[in-house]
Amino acid sequence: MRVPRRLFADRKAYAGPAQRWSRVVAIALAAVALLFGAIYVAIVVAFPPARLASLLANKVQSATGREFRIDGDLSIRLFPSIAVQARDIALGNATWGSRADMLRVQRAAIDVSPGALLKGESRIVRIDVEGVDALLESDGAGRYNWQFTPPESAPADTKPAPQDARTTRIELERVVASNVLVAYRDGDSAARTLTIKTLDLRSNDNG
Repeated sequence: MRVPRRLFADRKAYAGPAQRWSRVVAIALAAVALLFGAIYVAIVVAFPPARLASLLANKVQSATGREFRIDGDLSIRLFPSIAVQARDIALGNATWGSRADMLRVQRAAIDVSPGALLKGESRIVRIDVEGVDALLESDGAGRYNWQFTPPESAPADTKPAPQDARTTRIELERVVASNVLVAYRDGDSAARTLTIKTLDLRSNDNG
């Protein structure tokens, strides 16, 4: 039986555009992968984990006046959101406190919206903490360890910020916590503890 040549010609005609589109899609996906890879490499080179941990520690210490440490690993993820994850985090206690650290966290991750960053906004999609050990205490004389004392502000002769400067707005959508232990001690009294297995807080602001 003889098969008409036209049948093979029609098959080639239909296969041609499909193959071209598959090549275009493959090239586009490869380009996107390379772009994300290049961005990731650029971020890691500009902010290696050790440097990023040091920057975070300095920022927190400047805001609270307390020592802040990341004793474990710190990593960065770019997709589907920009995320920073750290392990073994500690925030120092007040000088008169009953232990060295006010807060200890086994793991913490912060996801930030990349689209908001491109618009100059700070939108935290999610904060995820695990293994929290917090101690809230007072010295019995009106001082509390959650009252932070940041370093003194800049000298008075520092030029004020322009009046039209925009105030940075930070939006927080969700906080998820697991295995949380909170202890409260008032003066020399025995500490009272609260254990939270899981906690999920969401913002009601849909705008």
